[in-house]
This record gives sequence, C-alpha cells and structure tokens, in this order.
Amino acid sequence: MPGSRWTDVSSTIARSIRSSFSCSIGCSTAMVGGAMSAQAGVFYMDRRPIPLEVVERIDDALADFGPDGGGSHLEPGLLMLSRALHITPEDEREERPLVSPAGRVLTWDGRLDNRDDLLLQFHRDLEIDATDGALALAAFERWGVDGFARLIGDWSLALWDAPERRLVLASDYMGVRPLYYRRAADHVAWSSSLGELILREGVKDDLDDVFVVGFLVGFVPADRTPYLPVRSVTPAHALSFSAAGTTCHRFYEYPANTVRYRHEWEYEEHLRDVFARAVGARLRSTRPVWADLSGGLDSSSVVCLADWLIRRGVVDALRLRTVSMVSDESPEVDERRFIAVVDEARSSNSELVAIDDVGSVYDGDLSWVTPASPRWASLAKLRRVHLLGGKLLMTGQGGDVVLANDPDWSHAALECLDRWEVLTFLRQLHAWALATKKPVAALLAANLRVALPTSWRATARARRSLWMASSRSAGCQTDVLSFTAKADALNELRQAVYAEAAAVEKSTRATVRFLLSRLIRCSAERGLQTPSELCGPRLTHPYMDRRLVECVCAFPQSVLNLPGETRSLMRRAFGRFLPPRIASRFSKGYAAPYWSRVLSAVFTGLGAPSHWELIKQGFVSEAALENALRGEHSVHQRSEQIVGMLVGAERWLRAHAALSTSSSPERGAAHSNPTQKGGEYHEVREA
Repeated sequence: MPGSRWTDVSSTIARSIRSSFSCSIGCSTAMVGGAMSAQAGVFYMDRRPIPLEVVERIDDALADFGPDGGGSHLEPGLLMLSRALHITPEDEREERPLVSPAGRVLTWDGRLDNRDDLLLQFHRDLEIDATDGALALAAFERWGVDGFARLIGDWSLALWDAPERRLVLASDYMGVRPLYYRRAADHVAWSSSLGELILREGVKDDLDDVFVVGFLVGFVPADRTPYLPVRSVTPAHALSFSAAGTTCHRFYEYPANTVRYRHEWEYEEHLRDVFARAVGARLRSTRPVWADLSGGLDSSSVVCLADWLIRRGVVDALRLRTVSMVSDESPEVDERRFIAVVDEARSSNSELVAIDDVGSVYDGDLSWVTPASPRWASLAKLRRVHLLGGKLLMTGQGGDVVLANDPDWSHAALECLDRWEVLTFLRQLHAWALATKKPVAALLAANLRVALPTSWRATARARRSLWMASSRSAGCQTDVLSFTAKADALNELRQAVYAEAAAVEKSTRATVRFLLSRLIRCSAERGLQTPSELCGPRLTHPYMDRRLVECVCAFPQSVLNLPGETRSLMRRAFGRFLPPRIASRFSKGYAAPYWSRVLSAVFTGLGAPSHWELIKQGFVSEAALENALRGEHSVHQRSEQIVGMLVGAERWLRAHAALSTSSSPERGAAHSNPTQKGGEYHEVREA
C-alpha cells in the first residue's frame, strides 16, 4: 500500500508547527507575563471613567487563572484585562493586550493551528514571527468579523473596534474556550470566568429555568448559562455591542465539500494526515503535555500518535505524560490491561488515579457556580494533573461522534439514493440488517427519517430527548421531570433545539446532516469546554479539530463504517501506529454497575426527597425521585446519565442556596460591585 503521504507528514508538521514568535504590534500598559488565558472587561456606553480599584479587583479575581502575569487596557468607558498562562513557545513574548496602529485592542485566549496559512496571507503586514493574537487582529482588520472563520483552533477573544466604537466578542466553531457576557442597559460586562462575572454583576440569584431543564435532559442551548442575565458567546458567532444596539453574526458554516478517491487506501492516508496535524498542533508546547489514556481506541490513538511525533522531534513538546482512571473494586470497569499495552509500546507508565471513592469528589467552593462543573472521576483526574504541574490535557472526547463509533451506520446507504442507485441502496440496507440484527423495514423507516430536512428531524429528536427521563427510562411510574411546573421552560427549550438544528440545514447531504446534528448535541452537553472555574489544565480535543471534522464530513459516510465492523476506516488508518491489541478492540469495560454503585452512595448522602431543592423548585417529580432513592432505577447507560444529571443539579442548587443565605465567598467578595446590581437581558438581533 503506498505510504508517501504518511512518510512526509512529519516534515509538513514541522514546517507548520515548529516556530518561535513575538508580537510586532504595539500594546497597552502591561505587567510582566505572557499570553492571555483569562480575559474580562466592561464597556460603558456613556464613557464613564472606570476607577483603578475596579481594575485591581477583577485582576485579583482572575490571578489564579493566569499565574504567568497579565495586562490591561483602560480608557474612558472601557476596561479590557487579560491574564497569562504560558503553553505555546510564543506565549512568553505575547503582548497584552494587543493594540493595532488603528487603535483596535484585542485580548486573546487561544491557540491557532493554521499559522502558516495566515502568515502567508499577511506577509506584507506582519513579521514572520507574529503571534497568534496578532494574526487574529490582522484577520479582523482585513476581513471584519468574517475573518474569524479563517482562525482554526481553540480560541475566544474580545476586541475593541475603536474606529466604530464597538465591542466584539467571538468564539471558535466548537466553543472550547468559553466566554461569558452580560448586556445591561448602560454597559456590557464579560469574563472567561462565569463565577467572577455573576458576582461582579450581582446576578447570582437570577437563575435560568431553561438551562436547568436543558441540563437535566442533556441538551443546553449554546448561549445559555445557569443565570438568566448572563449569556455564553455562541460558538462560531461574533457579537457586536455599540450604542446603536447589539448584533449577532455567524461567521462559520459547515462546508458542503466532497472528497472522492479511487482507492480505499487513499482515504486512509488522508485521514491519517489530517489526524496527525490535529494532534501535532496541540503539541505546540514548551512544557510536558498531558493526555488522557483510558485504554480505548480514541485516547490510545491520540497518545500513540503524539508519542510518535515527539520521539521524531517534529513538534515543540519534549515529553508526553498520560493519566488514567482505574478501579480496584470494580473489575468490570478497570482497563489496566489495555493501558499497560499502550504503556509498553511507549516505554512509559501512566499516572493512575483510583476512582473507587469518587462519589465524594467535588469542589465545594465552586460547585455553586454551575451544575456543569467537573465532578467525581473527571474532577479527580484534573486535580491530579494540576497537582503534577500539567497545563494542557489532551482528551479522546469526540472520537465516538466524529469517527463513527456506531454499530448501526446504515444511514450511509442513503448516498446511493443521491446517485439514483435504488438496488444498491436496498442491498446495503440488507447487509446492515444482518449486521445489526434489525428488520430491513425498521432500518428503511429510520433512514427515511434521516433523509428529512434537519429541522423536521430535530423536532422529533427534541421531543424524544425531552421525554427521555420518562417512566420507561427511569424505571418508575411517573416522569422524573415535572413537565407541568416547568412547561414554559420546556417550550422555550424546544424552540432553542429547533434553532440549533437549523444551523446545519445548508448541508445538502442527508448523511452529513446526521453527523453534524450529533456534533451539535455533543457540544450542547458542555463536556468539551475547559472548566471556567477551575485553575487547572486547559482541555483540548484533537477529534474536534475543525480540519478533521470537515475531512470526515467530506468523505463518503459509507467508508467510515462497514457492516459488522465499527470504525473500519479508523482502524485501518491508525493501525500503522497503534498496538494490534488496541486496534482490534470493539468495546470498552461495562461501566454501568460501577456507576450504579457510586450514584447509589451519592443518593443516600443527599437525604430524603423532601430535602431536595429540585423538588422544592418544581423541576423533579417526587414520586420518581423516591423510586430512584430506593434503587428501583435500572443500570442502563441512559439511567446513569439521568441520575448523574439529577445529582449534579441538586448539589449545585444546594450550594447556591447556602451561598444565598450567607456572605459571598472570599474570592467573589473581593470584586463584587454594588453599583452594578440587577439583571436585564437585551435581545440580540441577527446581522
């Protein structure tokens, strides 16, 4: 099989990744430090002066997020502040904030993966060693907000457009680096820390029922936060604030490109090349990079390829360390034998984190901010990496979605109908029926639904997801959610689900619409975002790399999965660097009994149903909760998710109630602003 493209990948990555950069654009007053990894600010429409003590309070609140220094820009009516966390080589020389000759000011939190492409386009305007922030600012000055579509990577930014006197907030296509804002009558406030913002604005008691309901059913609208006056910048959108009003502009749409090769091995090499660039871009670090290693196909692929790139010296990172979760009391979930296979191939040992008693692992000081905060095993893992000095953690999240970990991939047969090959479509459907042991009629009906417009399919899916906590899935006679008490929130959530589904409507291929809708749901679970309240490692996800997602969307979906062989393309493409035992894995350990034991212990610790805030506030049916407390719920994966959401929401509401009856925490008291109380949300009009 030809392999020239894979042979040359190391030199290609070396050209596009290995560089050192320093900014050539002027900057505002700054302290000793580096690139922005936390950002905040306020913009007053009436240009009122901002006291220096306000700057100091916000800077103190964000100091833990950016231990490597920071800087600020202050002028009448405007404060822009950033804190630094050094990861990439150029971070140590990044100016903070960046100020262009035209007077535009940028705070930047992110990493660009297509630096060479941008440097080529700006070779007359910027030096060859321009920083990521300088490239982002140059893109805006040349193309406006549409230029943000050319920025590939994990990032969020705040930009002051002085000539137009407007503030622009934007986030990358998947929203991995969150940025929160509040639009009040006379000002806009923003921060990368949700807790800092709500305490500064005094809106911690104005909870959003739509967020809570969405969290319980597993679909939170992209712009929602637990607090009604505060919003999150929607991924792939730019918000512009000025005295004239607020506009929202979507700067990125999923492309409808297609890639067709004559031979199967060409798809394998193409996928391998793009995945190598996705992993290599995240190894642009001057410190050891950490990676999550579960022993599964996704995380093992990331670890093995990253190790391959580091050993050949084609990336900046000099060392890769791994962290794995193991269990001594639950052998059905313990993956040590597969972790050991990867460790042996790398000649290195993974850092093991025991998860037998993770039910008590949660952050009591920060659990009041959001129910989506890391807890249990995830929090234990992040704490261990942070304790050992890790600043960047690569994960295998998104691999199941992007690379088709689904035993029923029969919707790929719909591509035959695009070519009017009806008999071929029926033959492929029959093959999938044999592989999945499902009737052909059932597969036919399901795939015809896939062929419907996205908004129609999302309507049906939204109804199913909203009722997924019903009696059948919860193992009890009544609904877990109290739909009567929260009918308005449910209706608003439905509309948000329909609106998000319309984002992929421009794709003309039904099979691609199916994949993109799964990506939207993956993003809606908020598990991809770097936790905004934890001063720990940055999360990054190679499988959610935009170039990889676009590549998979352009491929024929039938090459990703074959009947009876899940992830067939991935296994062939990554078999070059994966140990054979890992490449041939078809499933992971059965985690349901383990989580059932953990959640049962957690439920017992939360007390009688009459004490639950979810019941007091009308979100949950008391009868269903009592059944769950008696252990009458099943141990299937869907029930685990429901119970986990219930526990997370309940702990958040209790922590929030305790905070409301006591003084603000020390961290927030230092920067609460009594002159900015109350919350009002202004509607945003589409540009």
